[in-house]
Amino acid sequence: MKTMTELKNRVIRRENIPLGERVYSENTKPLIMLGAFFVIGIVLVFTDFMILGFILVIVSAYWIFISPDQHQIVIYDQYLVWNNQNHKELCTIIFFDEIGSWHIERQANGRRVLCLVMDDEEKIEIPLLEDQKVKKILLDMAPETYQEHEDQFD
Repeated sequence: MKTMTELKNRVIRRENIPLGERVYSENTKPLIMLGAFFVIGIVLVFTDFMILGFILVIVSAYWIFISPDQHQIVIYDQYLVWNNQNHKELCTIIFFDEIGSWHIERQANGRRVLCLVMDDEEKIEIPLLEDQKVKKILLDMAPETYQEHEDQFD
């Protein structure tokens, strides 16, 4: 797997992302889970577990309203953008017409990754949170380059 520094020819500053129609964005903040904790906390405030309820409300409110959300991967109509977690101002842009083949696989640790093999045989692995949504969108955007992959850990 190549690191962001090895992908210099594809690395751009975020403000230089070309205009395009955004199709999908995968955020790193689990809003549904945080919202559930917030609601559970509010319910617990009115029970014998008031202290636990206040803690849940305060912590989940902090993560919902104050902590920054990050887009891990953003898919546009002609390309996808993989944001660098270490350098917030940089991202990797990958145009669909440069992809030789792609598949989604599950690694031994259970993490799902989008595996891209570029036309120049360069391999890129992008960690995913919602692999089925990404697969469905990429099947619409770049169906001819999809390569069936059998998970060895299922």
